[in-house]
Amino acid sequence: MTDIGAQVRRNLDNFADRTADEAEELRWQSEKVALIARTIASLPRQRGCSLADVGCFTGIMTLKYSPGFLSTVGFDSSEPALARLTARGIEGRRWVVGVDDRCPARDAEFSVVVAADIIEHIVDTDAFTRELYRIVEPAGFVVVTTPNLAFWLSRLRILAGRTPWGHPGVSPTISEDSQIDLNHIRQGTSAEWQALFRSAGFAVLSVKGWSILHAYSGGLGIQGRQLIDRWLTNYPNLAFGLMFLLQRSST
Repeated sequence: MTDIGAQVRRNLDNFADRTADEAEELRWQSEKVALIARTIASLPRQRGCSLADVGCFTGIMTLKYSPGFLSTVGFDSSEPALARLTARGIEGRRWVVGVDDRCPARDAEFSVVVAADIIEHIVDTDAFTRELYRIVEPAGFVVVTTPNLAFWLSRLRILAGRTPWGHPGVSPTISEDSQIDLNHIRQGTSAEWQALFRSAGFAVLSVKGWSILHAYSGGLGIQGRQLIDRWLTNYPNLAFGLMFLLQRSST
């Protein structure tokens, strides 16, 4: 039987270490964060609307999403990250997904929920998606991001007999390829994620692509890949990452 607790502990240790250089983490994630912030800013708002950031890290990204909300709550499994979040004046709540059955939130507590690059770390994605549905208000919005199994460079890697970028690999602890991500559990295509979200009762309003290749530095080879990537990211099925804008049913 899979030791879910061991996988959760490995993720906790890894992301606790990242709090030491949150600015570098933001640099890598900046394109995704900007896309999420623009998407949230474009949503219709009601007075008293509230935001949840699931997997909020230290709050350095939450601050990009929170303008205009009456209240903001960040959820994370890392206590060091939550300490930095609360130091920024944002309410923090600890949620260890995969260990805690329920999110520490009331039914329909939030108008908008962000879950950025969390779902690929979760064994029971069905239960996680149901919790997102439960904590967002009727007709409220959920933004989910995750790496894309069908990323254009991953397609080329498969043709060359290599593992897709960010794939969880064959073991939770052992990998040969540097592009395998041992913190990941799931990786999928846009169509498969959409099927999961619809099964939970969400409408998929839009799917957009984002990338991290802009954060790399190097010679002409890297620059050439970045140029191609900027163009192909306009086609979500080929992008490094996927962003789904979901809406809960109104009942």
